[in-house]
Amino acid sequence: ESLFTTYFLFEWIVRFGAFRDKSIALKDVWFVFDSAMLFLTVTETWLLAIFVGLLDAGVATNGSFLRLIRILRVCRIARLTKILVCFPEVFMLVKGINVACRAL
Repeated sequence: ESLFTTYFLFEWIVRFGAFRDKSIALKDVWFVFDSAMLFLTVTETWLLAIFVGLLDAGVATNGSFLRLIRILRVCRIARLTKILVCFPEVFMLVKGINVACRAL
């Protein structure tokens, strides 16, 4: 997951660098969408891992912090479910990958 996030971050940096006028990037709907997805992915992959590491080390023991982590995990699953429902093609790909993995 970290490899994918690193690649996605690199791709985002290259795309942002391609804009001559950086303010145009905010008007490009797909770039804004990619930025939001990158923010969520970085938050889930790296920042959440850091917070969980701090929690395991005993630095953060607040109960509300644990609830925040649980909510973020549920949101991640809900977002994936929403994508699978909204795009039946993606759902078919996931089912095909599942069948292919069982054949191995």
